[in-house]
Amino acid sequence: MYRKILLVLALTIGLVLAMGDKPAEAGGAVAVPRGAEPLESLSADRLYSRAYAEYGAALDMVYSVQNRKAIEALSLFLEKYPDDPRGLEAQYFLLVVYGRNNQPQEQVQIADAYFAGEPTDNALTDSVKLESLSAYIWTQNLITANTLYGEILEKYPTNNSVQAVAHQQYLPALRSAGDLDGQKKIFNFFRADNNRQYLKNPNNYYIYTYELAVVYFNEGDFQAARPLFEEVAAQKNNRVLENFADSAESYVKNLSK
Repeated sequence: MYRKILLVLALTIGLVLAMGDKPAEAGGAVAVPRGAEPLESLSADRLYSRAYAEYGAALDMVYSVQNRKAIEALSLFLEKYPDDPRGLEAQYFLLVVYGRNNQPQEQVQIADAYFAGEPTDNALTDSVKLESLSAYIWTQNLITANTLYGEILEKYPTNNSVQAVAHQQYLPALRSAGDLDGQKKIFNFFRADNNRQYLKNPNNYYIYTYELAVVYFNEGDFQAARPLFEEVAAQKNNRVLENFADSAESYVKNLSK
């Protein structure tokens, strides 16, 4: 579902590359058999083709070993050919793979290097902002995260698919800061205009609904909280949501007293 969201993002705003999706062939690269030759012996064109192939394979697999192969090839390309015009794309590919490999520190290093080059304000740069947003949050680079989040929302004020990605990435920062108003805004965003379709995990719709209900309850707005708790309580047959449903049911019973 998340990859579909990013495909919508690409089609909607014209992104050449969308976070988490396998891109079209870039830079005229011609695919070569992976593993046929040592990486160090490859020319710029052949190393880029190899790195691109490893990246594509990493997106199609869930094995960390393939992520490492892609990281090795992309890192070597950037090291050996720092002035190659395909370097920005390679940085983005590496950013994505580090994310899949749960390496936020490395993601931040790549994103910092990308932004330090004062890149053009284009589709690729927007993709880098979206892909790196959560990494900046997890590494406590909150000033940068706040800046990127604000820039994305300002540039795409009516594009719900883009905003959905940004909101999901940024929500942990709001939780950590205890910003209830910011959280409420995001929770209500996903309850409006069928925006739940953009959630990378469909169960998050009910988790967000539960959290929103708790906020309203703690604020004393029982009228707003009750229907939300009832909606979550109805999900008892969903094993993933069972605990949330039980808790929501308890709230409903207390509200009835």
